[in-house]
Amino acid sequence: MAKDSMNVGRCVRFRRAHLEGKEVPCSLNPLFTSEELEFIPAYQLIKNYKIPNEISVYESLIGQAAMLGIDAREVRRQLEYTIMTDFVITNTDRHFNNFGFLYHPARHEIVGMAPVFDSGNALFYDREIIPNKRNLLNIAVHSFSRKEMRMLRYVRQSDIIDLEKLEDFPSEVEEILISHTEMPKSRAKRIAGTVKQKLEYLTLFQQGKKIWKQENYW
Repeated sequence: MAKDSMNVGRCVRFRRAHLEGKEVPCSLNPLFTSEELEFIPAYQLIKNYKIPNEISVYESLIGQAAMLGIDAREVRRQLEYTIMTDFVITNTDRHFNNFGFLYHPARHEIVGMAPVFDSGNALFYDREIIPNKRNLLNIAVHSFSRKEMRMLRYVRQSDIIDLEKLEDFPSEVEEILISHTEMPKSRAKRIAGTVKQKLEYLTLFQQGKKIWKQENYW
């Protein structure tokens, strides 16, 4: 999905499976840590840091990470990729323990960004009524901002996700929901429709539209 190869856009690789003796689907993925690398959540970097009034938490986190050895551009690009990925699937729970860094204890430095993981609170898992169109720009999240649409204001490189590669993603979402859950087909179709609308919003965003202003585009 990412256009930049600089350690950006990495997500945990997973495969769909069923637990032994159970029909509930799950995802299995290998560890992204090792005996040499630890996962450090973003919270650990800023929990004791007094953030200046003139600097956002977002920029403060990038600065703190850079002081521990990682290139600030890498941090920014992975965060931007994560924000846009979460927007597509409406993941509402990217709190400060749900993303972070790979730390090398022997070298006492951060050597990379952790891949995108733990995106389960997505696709309106907790909503009976699926929002639509302009209502899709008023979704509450747990992250740098309280509203999902305002998260996009942190993104500088809007083309970090190649939307052309996601043309079939709404159909894939619908197929997965129908095949691997007991969700009614009508609900799966509506959720897939929201993914398509989110991609349309991101297209406008990549064209320079400030979609957080919630103008009436349709």
